[in-house]
Amino acid sequence: MYPKRTLPLELVQNIGGQAAISDVKSLRLACKTFAALLAEDLFYCLVIDISRRDVQQQHRGFEILASLVSAESHPAWTATRELSIQQINLDEPSWQVASCLIPALKSLRNLTKIRPVIPRISGLEISGITNTTDLQPCDGNRMGVLISFLSNPQISLLETFAISSHGQGLESHIGSPLVTAATGVIDKSRHNLKSLAFVFPFARPTPTPPTIQCVFGPSTLRASFPVLTHLIMAEEIIYNIRSSTRTVPQFSSLKHLTCISREQMRPPSLIADSRPNTFDFWTALANTGVRLHSIKDATATHEMLHYLKSYSGELQELRIKRFRIRYEADKWQGLGEEFWNHVIPLHDTSLRLLHVQTNCNGWWSFGPVTQHVFSIYPFPQLEELKINIDTMAHGTLAEEKYMILPFNHDSLLRSGS
Repeated sequence: MYPKRTLPLELVQNIGGQAAISDVKSLRLACKTFAALLAEDLFYCLVIDISRRDVQQQHRGFEILASLVSAESHPAWTATRELSIQQINLDEPSWQVASCLIPALKSLRNLTKIRPVIPRISGLEISGITNTTDLQPCDGNRMGVLISFLSNPQISLLETFAISSHGQGLESHIGSPLVTAATGVIDKSRHNLKSLAFVFPFARPTPTPPTIQCVFGPSTLRASFPVLTHLIMAEEIIYNIRSSTRTVPQFSSLKHLTCISREQMRPPSLIADSRPNTFDFWTALANTGVRLHSIKDATATHEMLHYLKSYSGELQELRIKRFRIRYEADKWQGLGEEFWNHVIPLHDTSLRLLHVQTNCNGWWSFGPVTQHVFSIYPFPQLEELKINIDTMAHGTLAEEKYMILPFNHDSLLRSGS
């Protein structure tokens, strides 16, 4: 207990406000009254400084966060007014950050000021956004904090930026506050970005459907991404977004495209109408003269094949898919014939990897219909081939049976004879 007829509590509090941190800690050990009285002086500002270079400091930082989460009651919950993030610098994502950091920050009930000291960073990845309730930018929830973080002027000049949401509902779609904040980061980093992953569900029909220019800026050389070579996008966006201009110089340096699909066995839903005076994504790339070296996990469409016919001799990796649903037994045969007879001849000399994922037979599988392609074209650079075996040609029920092999032209022809 605090002894009577000693210093007034106000004076003790003034002393604590001017004393060194080590002295304040010692004073708090004197009695419960001092402990409560000086809590605000000791816990007024919480500093987070976790570095891979200093193991002791790293352990201490995680200990502080863990104590905020596990304690039944902690004075910092109400005493902390300022949060200063000096650094969180680890070689790889840590489960301790995920399990401690967010709950610890949520426990601080009276924060009035956040001081993120963000060093010059070259890469930022944000993922795991799955719940629509997280996507409401209300004060106090983690989405509001994320939007505020992305809006920080110091988040700029990134070389790699990845953000993905698998949430449902309009809050996670193009035009939402989260996407607006993400496009702000893209805009601030456009002259430095080498790799961009932008994975969001596509918005349902709206009076003013978004365009490529809404997300990636105007189609001018000044607003282009001069060093962007890798682009990852949700397949729904690729197959629905339109360009308001014939060309997209934003992507003139693009070399690698990866599509992300939520449902592997289903083609992307075509939500947007073919609006007049606009161009689909693939046509805009072709008009711009973009010559991709790799295309991964793209669903084959007439527009995509038209793009692939716009150049030759540079495509090295092609992973495409074409799945049929019930009652579509022969719907995609013409597309498959176009692929093998008019697209592959333009790229057979440069392809190193070819994957065709499908549940269709005929022109989409290796069998009597397509075997002649491998007889005519030697594929001199091809190292790996993945293709469906035409089970119907052997009198069995259609099913997915893939042949994956280090490519050998002669042995492939022998196996098909």
